[in-house]
Parts: sequence; C-alpha cells; structure tokens
Amino acid sequence: MNRVVSPDVGFVSVAERDTAATNKIARKAVRAAMIGNFVEWFDYGIFGYMAPLIATIFFPSEDRSAALMMTYAVLALTLFFRPIGGIYFGRMADKLGRKKVLAMTILIMAAATGAIGLLPTHAQLGTLAPALLILCRLVQGFAAGGEYAGAVTFVVEYGPSKKRAFYASFVGVSVFMGLLAGSSLVGLLSHSMSSETLTSWGWRIPFLLSIPIGAIGLYIRIKLEDTPEFKKVLQSGNVDSAPLRGALSTQWRNMCVFFSFAICNAVASYLFGSYLTTYLIEVANHTKPDALFSNSIALVVLCCLLPLGGKLADRYGRKPMILTASTLAAVIAIPTFIIAGMSGFNVAVIAQLMFMMIFFFITPSVTVSMAEMFPASVRVTAGAISYNLAFTVFGGTTPFVSTALVGWTGDKLAPAYYLVAVAIFTTISVALFYRERGGANLEIIKQA
Repeated sequence: MNRVVSPDVGFVSVAERDTAATNKIARKAVRAAMIGNFVEWFDYGIFGYMAPLIATIFFPSEDRSAALMMTYAVLALTLFFRPIGGIYFGRMADKLGRKKVLAMTILIMAAATGAIGLLPTHAQLGTLAPALLILCRLVQGFAAGGEYAGAVTFVVEYGPSKKRAFYASFVGVSVFMGLLAGSSLVGLLSHSMSSETLTSWGWRIPFLLSIPIGAIGLYIRIKLEDTPEFKKVLQSGNVDSAPLRGALSTQWRNMCVFFSFAICNAVASYLFGSYLTTYLIEVANHTKPDALFSNSIALVVLCCLLPLGGKLADRYGRKPMILTASTLAAVIAIPTFIIAGMSGFNVAVIAQLMFMMIFFFITPSVTVSMAEMFPASVRVTAGAISYNLAFTVFGGTTPFVSTALVGWTGDKLAPAYYLVAVAIFTTISVALFYRERGGANLEIIKQA
C-alpha cells in the first residue's frame, strides 16, 4: 500500500489521505448548504411564530380567528410559488451548475426577508401594506423553491457514499436551527419588550437580521467550486438540454414515490414549525414566552440528535427509518396534541419532544433520498419539483387547514387526525414502492 508522510499523524495511506480530503471538502459543502436553508427557515420561523402579531399589524380585524387565518393564508399562498421556483432554479442547476443557483437563491431570499422588516403597516399604508407583504413572501417562496433541493444535491454529490445520510442530516439540522433561531429571537423580544413596543417596531428586528446572515452565506457559497458529480456530467457531454422534460418523462415514478413520503415530513414540519406554538398559546392558554421557550428546548434536542439519525440511516437504510417515522407519527399524533392541550410548562416541553421523534427518523432519509433517487442530469429538477409539491400542497397549507379544521369541527384534535391520515398513506406507499438506495453509487443511477 502506498503511504505518505503527514505532519500531524505520521505515515498515512493514500486512501486515508484522500478520504480525509473528501471529508474536509464535504464539510465545507455542508456549511455552504446549511446557511441558505437557515435563512429560509429562519424567515419561516419568525413569520410563523409571530403569526398572531403579524395578523394584528397587517390584517386588523375584530375577528381574531379570521385575521390569523389570513396570515396563514399568506404563508400558504407563497408556498405555491415554490414549485415554480423549483422548476426555474432546478433547470438552471442541472444545466449551468449547482453553485450558481445556490448563490442566487440565498441572495434573493435574504433580500426578500429583509424587505419585510422595512414594510409600512396597515395603519400606515392601508390595504397596500398587506399587498406588499404578500409580494415579499412570493419572492421569498420563489427563491426557496430552488434552495433546498440544490443544497441537498450539493452536499450529497460531495459526500462519501457511506456517509451521505449523515452529511445530508446537517441540511436538516439547518432547517431546525433556523426555526430555533426564530423561536428564540421572537421569545426574547416578547420577554424583553412591551406589547406596544413589539407591535410598534420590535417585530422588524428578526426580518432585518436576514440581510447580514444572507451576505455571509453568499460569501461562503461563491468560494466553493461546483460538485465533482456535475463536473463529470459536463465533461461527458451528458448535460440535459431540457431537464424538466427529462425529469417528467423518465423520473415520474420516482418523483411520485418521493412525494408520497415527503408529505409526511412536510405536514409534521409545518405542524410543529408554526401551528403547534400557536396551538399552545391560543388553545391551551400557555403564555407566549413559555410556548416559544418549550419549542426552543425541543429544537435544541433535535439539532443535537439529527446527525445520529443520519448515521442510523447510513447503517440500516433509508426505508426502515422512513417506515419507523410514519408509523410513529400515526401512533403519537393524537396523544401529543392531547398532552399539548394540558396546562404547565413541563407539559408543553414533553409534547414537543414527542413530536421531535418523528423528525429524528424521517428527516435525514427524506433529505438524502431527494438526491439519491434521481440521476445527476435531472437531479435538482426532479428533486425540487417533487419536494416542493409535497411541501406546497400538504406542508404549507397545514397551518391554514389545521385552523380551519378546528373551526369547522370544533375538535381541537383535528390537526392530529390530519397527520395520522397522511402518515398512514406514507407507510403504505413506502412499504410497497420505495426501493432502497443507501450507499449506492450515484453515477450508476439511470434515466429510468
């Protein structure tokens, strides 16, 4: 075996040196991917956690429930631009490269989120204020449509085959870190500011912070080269001139399968990331600081444990992890909401930690599967379309649907029933149609 001298560890094999170099580059790719997703979900988190306040500022109404539903409707409406952005940026990433798209998406997302912090309120500008809010959210949603699939592809194509789920799990960590930062910041502002100050100008602070965070992310991303996988596609001349047509004609089966289990992750994510906190405040009568702080505790625990979920997915496969998660979601959804409806801070923490178990099992496998299920020539396009459709049709509408279901049925557990139904569908679909790809060589994934 060929060996070289390392100043740090003495003699090492060439294979060991190459592995170390690969891991180092993969870690850089992870950092570049994480910061963009952090910006996306930080924006979603602060918008969701501040939903009652945003409803008051931009949609004043004597009917508090109606104002809150309008705020969630804005959140859902902007999600419908995600598939459009996914198609646009997915095609660009498959034709021009992953790096260029990731630089564009973080720039647009940060600018749109920061712009919300500069908007006049309904009291200052009338109905034009919510219209401008919707415009900013539409732009943010359009850019976000290409962000997650592009970031996941970037990490997976750089990562070692036996550690792909582990590295991909950090993209998931960045999602929950964004929610954590949003939850913590909103909680801090709610605790340190009076209601009048927060309503007057304090609500702007979290949105404006996206601008410097986005600038840092842009700098990190432009310093990296494009992925070796995409470079091979370029060198071989296999760049698909029409990746959208290629994805729909050759990958529609895999796209449907991915969609079928991504919806479970989507509904659970939006229930936890937005609705559950509002549920604790509006339904269970917890104080806002208690609801947000309990949410932050659960997110810290999840961020620490999610890489372990990635390691388990690398060891045991993606399919067992997804099936465990969907079965668990069907079993614990109703008990979680029952517990969340009880009084006491400790109860709020327990309910949200129970919810975290779903993400521990499903998030790393869903994330890595987005890239593993599709060939490099249409990977971002196919992944972005199926992922964004799942998170638009099912995820983004979840807070609105949950609020509406509670209003229509009078049953506070209605959102849990919704998650149970989705989880059962995912379990059946994955059991019947999902083909394990853990550790497979990405280069041999065919156009079929």
